[in-house]
This record gives sequence, C-alpha cells and structure tokens, in this order.
Amino acid sequence: MITILFLAGNPPGTERIAFDEEIREIDSRLRSSEYRDLFVIKSHLAVRLSDLQELLLRHKPNIVHFSSHGSTSNEIILQNDAGIECAVPAEALSALFSKFSEHIQFVVLNSCYSQTQAEAIARHIACVIGMSGTITDTSAISFSSAFYQALGYGKDVKSAYDLACNQIQINGLGEHEIPVLLCQKMDPSSIKLQPSEDGELIRVPHQIADNLPSRERIAIDFVGRQKELAILDGWFKDPKSELWVLAGDGGKGKTAIAYEFGINIKKQNPENYYLIQWLSAKRKRFVEGVIIYIDDPDFIDLNTAIDKVLSGYGYTSETSKPLDEKKETVLELLNELPALLIVDDVDSLEGEAENAITFFTTDVTKTPSKVLLTSRRSLFGFGGITTRINGFSREDGNSFVKSRIALFELNPRPIAPFTEKIVKITDGSPLYIEELLRLCKFGVGIKDAIAAWEGVDGDAARAYSLKREFEMLSVNAKNVLLACCLNRIPSTIEDITVITGLDKKSVIIAVEEIGRLFLLPQPTVIKATPRFDININTRSLIIDVMKGSDLYKNLDANVKRLAGELQISGKRRFAITEYLKHSSTLLTLEDFPKAEKVLKEGLTKYGEDPDLLAQLGRIYSRWKPVARLTDAKNSFRRAAELKCAQEDMYHHWWSLECKDKEWTGAVAASEYGLKQFPDSWILKYRAGYAHSRLGSTLKVQFQRDRARYQLTRARFLLENALQSVNLSDLDLYERKIHSDILKSLVFNSEAQGHAENVKRFLKQWLNDHPDDIEAKRQQLRLETKFSFN
Repeated sequence: MITILFLAGNPPGTERIAFDEEIREIDSRLRSSEYRDLFVIKSHLAVRLSDLQELLLRHKPNIVHFSSHGSTSNEIILQNDAGIECAVPAEALSALFSKFSEHIQFVVLNSCYSQTQAEAIARHIACVIGMSGTITDTSAISFSSAFYQALGYGKDVKSAYDLACNQIQINGLGEHEIPVLLCQKMDPSSIKLQPSEDGELIRVPHQIADNLPSRERIAIDFVGRQKELAILDGWFKDPKSELWVLAGDGGKGKTAIAYEFGINIKKQNPENYYLIQWLSAKRKRFVEGVIIYIDDPDFIDLNTAIDKVLSGYGYTSETSKPLDEKKETVLELLNELPALLIVDDVDSLEGEAENAITFFTTDVTKTPSKVLLTSRRSLFGFGGITTRINGFSREDGNSFVKSRIALFELNPRPIAPFTEKIVKITDGSPLYIEELLRLCKFGVGIKDAIAAWEGVDGDAARAYSLKREFEMLSVNAKNVLLACCLNRIPSTIEDITVITGLDKKSVIIAVEEIGRLFLLPQPTVIKATPRFDININTRSLIIDVMKGSDLYKNLDANVKRLAGELQISGKRRFAITEYLKHSSTLLTLEDFPKAEKVLKEGLTKYGEDPDLLAQLGRIYSRWKPVARLTDAKNSFRRAAELKCAQEDMYHHWWSLECKDKEWTGAVAASEYGLKQFPDSWILKYRAGYAHSRLGSTLKVQFQRDRARYQLTRARFLLENALQSVNLSDLDLYERKIHSDILKSLVFNSEAQGHAENVKRFLKQWLNDHPDDIEAKRQQLRLETKFSFN
C-alpha cells in the first residue's frame, strides 16, 4: 500500500483553512481512480510541533502532505504545546525528513510561501512540492485533489503536477504558477507511485533529462553526416575521453550535427547519465542606447555558464550565491549525476569570458561528465580531439538537395541535372544549399538561382537570396517575419500584434504565408500557448540584412518595449518575463493603471525583482495625463540598488533627472549604471556630464571643496569616454554624443578655470565636428573671455 499522511495545522488566532474540504476531495478523487485500492490516507488535524516525529514513526508514510499556514519568511506555521502559533524553521524540517528518507518518497507543502522549505527538504526526499507565494484555499484544494487523482490513475509525478496546475488554470483561479515541483536528483517524469511487492514505490525505466531546443529552431530536418556522428558516438562510449570539439566555418552544419548527436544520445538513454544540457554562447552589445542580445545567449561568461548548468539540474536557487560556491556545487552535481554538455559556438566568447572555455575543457573534464564543443576556429592544443566539419560529401550533398526539393514541393525534373553543381558552388554548405533552393520556391528559375551564387562568397550570396525572398513577401509578412526575428524569445500571436501594430487576423494570414515558404516553423506550445520561433541562422541573417532600415528600427523599438530587454533563464525568470510582457503590452495600449496592477502583483509574488521595478519606473514615467516622475525615479533607484542588469533603465532614469535639473539624481543614475556596465562609454559621458553640472552648481553656492571633487571626477569620466571610441566608427547618433562629450569637457575646464584645457578641447570640438553650430558659438564667447584665438 501507498500511505499518504495528511497533516493539518490551524493554530488559534490564524485564519481558518478548509483542510476538511481538502481531505474530503483528495479521498473522493482517489476512491474513484484506477488504482484506488493501492492508496490509504492517514489524517491528523490540529497537529502540533511535538507530534511530527511520532506520526512519522507510527505510520511510516510514503507521502507526507501538509495543509497549514505559511509565513512570508517562508516557514510553515503549526502550534506548540501551549497552543500558540509557531514557525517551523526550514533547516529543522529538512533535518527531520532526512531521518525518514528510506520510506518517504514525496512531500507536499500545501502552504503559502513554502518554496524555501521545499528546497531544503528536497536535499533528502526524491520529490517535493512547495508554494512560491500566497495561494487561496480554493486553488490549494483544486491542486491537491487533481494531483492525487492523476497519481491514482497511474500518471507519473511530473504529469500529475502539470495536470494539477492546469486544474487551477481551468478553474480560472489565476494561481497555477504558484506550485513548484522540486526533484533535484531524478527526473519526475520517471517516477510513478505504484507499490512493488516489497513495498517500495516503482519507478519507470530511467529516462535521461534534457533541455535540447526544438528541432525547428536548429534545422528543419537532418540529412547525412553519418561519418561525423559515428565519430561522436565512439567518443561518447570511450570512458577515457571526456572532451570533443567540432570545428568548421559558419553554415557548414556544426550545430546541426551536435544537435542530432544529442538527440541520438537521448534515444539511447544511457543509464549512467542524468542530463543532456544544451548551452549556446553568444555575445551582447550596446547599440543606440539599448542592449541588443544576440541569438538568445544561454551564457556569456563563466558566471552565467555555471548558472545555466545549475538551472539544468533544477538548482536555480543556488544561482545567487558567490561564484566559487556555485562552481563547487556544479562540479559536485556533474560528479554525482553525470551529464552530456553540448556547448555551441564557444568562439563567441572573448577576453575574460574565455575562462568559461577553461571551465568546460579543464574542470568539467575531471568529472564523469562529457563535453562537446562547437567552434568556428580550431581550439589551440585540441587537434587530437577535434573533428573538422566541412561541406557535404557528394553523396550527402545529393541527398540533401533531394530532401529540400521535397520539402519545398519543387518540381525535381528541372533541378536534378544541376544537383552536383549546386553542391559545388555552395561548397557543400547545408545552409547555402537550402537558401539557393528556396529561391526556386519564390519562382526563380534554377539557372538564375545558380547564376546568383556562382563566383560570389557564400555569405554574400545567401544575403542576396534572402533579400530576394524578403522582397517577394507581402508587406504584412515582412513585418511579421522581422518581428519574430527581433523578439528574442518565441512569440505569441498577441506579441506579434503589439510589435507590428497589425490586427490579429492580418497577423494570422501573414504567419500562414511565411509558413508556406518554410521561413517560419510550426509553433511550439509553451504553457498551452502557441509560440513562433525562428531558426537561429535565418534569424541572424535577416537581422543583418534588414539592420538600418526604417522597418527594422520601428519594430526593434516595439520589441524592446514588449520584452524589457531581459536575458532570461530559469523558471522564475520566465514567470517574471510574463509579467513584464503583459505590462509592456498594456503600456503600449496606454492602460497605465492596469499595467501598474500587473507589475505590483508580480512584485508581491516574487519580491523586489529589479526588472519588475525598472518596468514599473517606465510606466510611471510615461503615465498620462500627468507623468508620475517621483514614483518613476524611486522605482529606478530601487532597481539600481538591486543591481538591475538593463542598461537602458539607467539612461532613462538619467534623462528624467536631467530634465528636472536634479544633478545629484543624474549622478546617482549614471554611477549606478557604470557599476553594472563599466565599459559603456555613453554612461561614462552621462556620468561626467552630471558631475560637471553638479560641480558648477556647487561652485555658485560657494561649496568649493565639493565642487572641486565633482569637476575633477567629471573630467576623468569625460576624458575616459573620449578615449574609449574612434570617431570614424560612430554612427550619427553616436557622433552627436561624441560632440556632447567635447562640449562638456570645454565647459568643465571653464568651471575649473583651466584656460589651456578650454583651448585644447574647443579646438578638438571644432575639428571633429566642423558643422556643429554650438561649437562655433562657444568659440566666439570663449575667445573673448580667455583672450586666445
């Protein structure tokens, strides 16, 4: 039998919990289930702290279910022997369950704010459910009754949990994301609560966990490469080899081969491996006042790489710890629960970020886990464990051409005679072959398509092809395709509607048009919502092709308003992003009160999250009919104190302070920003400008010592910003800032009384920006004041 021990606590003075209804519902659902005879419920109400050990000893339960209050400090509330409410410390509860782990397989904490205690218990118990925030009695009962019903019908633990969350959602209660399932040492989908003859719970056969992306995102399908896959298979089976590298030029199929290998390992389901983790290394850059994230980076340095691996094991709560502690935890996990780590595009890492490569190639390889790297360049010292990926062989190339003819529903007869030529002129690149044949899908004859590629560099030819394809799309389809490329997370129809400004019907028609041309894969369903994602290579090239166009700039601005420019990882980040997206949509629609309500709900649920606070500041700053600037500045400051990682927030805050001539606030905004983004030359300028204006104000107020410090700090920052850039590399927006830096240096030197510096910086200002009318106007004034020419 499977024994469920139901423990309820409702100390005097606390709000009544409907645990009688909860146990009645659980019992009723189990009685009507397929395996009803395998479950027995032992219930104890008004449980006291002193009862816990005795009840666990007496009943030897397989499942322990708590129904009680929880405190905002993440502790379950029971009563002591005096009948007074008392919080149960997480570590004490965890230690108690560690003594009974031989028969307790599952713990359910159906109490508000119980996630922290669930995480502590999960160190000893196979599966634990806790609540990440407040949950009403109605939702709690809906969850627990549906959960046990699913177990009673033989569902695995993960499926039962998903069905229980869905039941809350179906009932329209809006709290379906509050329950959290923790299974830190095994896959919950591999556990079914069905007793064996010896009383232990049966687990279904081992199933390796993975976070592999959808196939559509990597390649529509996979052809050939059996030789390369055989090499990887041999490496994986070699117990003495922990590291392998796939190296080759872009577009040759390294990522697709690595992905197919990961799929093959998943199918093989090796017993001694727990996890297949996919990690893509890409870079981020700062452009025109905003952060641009390139190709959905999973990690950008050692710290984020370790966070990603921790998330793969379900250890998201560890990511806030110091780097050395996290690294130690990750290596322990990789030792105890070996993984295959597929690390794509490591050559994107530069400078200090390259220590992530050292971590994967040195530290991880000392564990039983294995690491597969892909790189455009061959890594020094790894020649003996590197497979060079070139274009398709003749045989594989012919097969790939045939597969794309079938996929695009082309007439094979006119193309067949040119198959080998297609493979040759594309250098056997699957990416280029696909793009050449896609031209034929748009009505271009095969001879003309080949002519477009002959004698031209592959990337240039592909860019030409994609431009032709893009030109042949309807206006709405162009908008939708580019919107999906710019939105760095899979897009819903609603997201696309807000980004493009099209109505829903037009978006759906455009999606169908793009889909027929195989530029947009079938949607992936995430949380019961269809979301559209773009193949990594297609996205990258469309962005490169369209960058600088008016359409690109308009849609990119809309995407930033929608997404909040976040780098997302982990379940918590995904949930917070949903709040951000919802509020951004409402902000676009100018429903300010509702947007504020959504964000405050998120802040109540997840605490003072810096991204939620930053978004709240944006809403207050744009509030109509009158902007709530004080509230906006306070939200931005608190987000900055919590180390908000959105650079544009600091620029936005700085602008508000400057507009009000609040120079102390402008200094704070820019200096906070520099702590997070020390290499941002634009933030250096803005901090220098703010310090200079504050120094000039203090000087007028005869606060000479404070003024001297501010002006000196301003000069240091402004000169540093000037030295950080090359004028010839700047666009129009950046050239205007460069001019403003020189202008600020002139005024700052004037405030310091440094005539030679005034002359020097004025001369550079006039030389670098001869068309700047302000520079010429200041020249007349300053030449008179300082008597130089």
